[in-house]
Amino acid sequence: MTGGGSLGVPAETTLTLGIETSCDDTGVALIRGERTVVAERLSSQIRDHARFGGVVPEFAARKHLENLLPLVDSVLRTARGWAISVTITFMPQRTSL
Repeated sequence: MTGGGSLGVPAETTLTLGIETSCDDTGVALIRGERTVVAERLSSQIRDHARFGGVVPEFAARKHLENLLPLVDSVLRTARGWAISVTITFMPQRTSL
């Protein structure tokens, strides 16, 4: 971003909380500015789905719900010490399942 971030916040202080819940992975990251990763966490469901021989969409959706809040909590705890005010959040608009 040039000339300032979203909502009038300078780009270098903008924090973006990214959430990815496609297929069998749940990922969360907190990014400062355009490229600095403050914290990131990933939870894979590969072992959970192995017994079915592939991804089961309903099961994957339940696992995402189970994993998401602990991952967000962990990312925000890791970023403790930052004056956290998340400005932008990105989430996929379509499912990949």
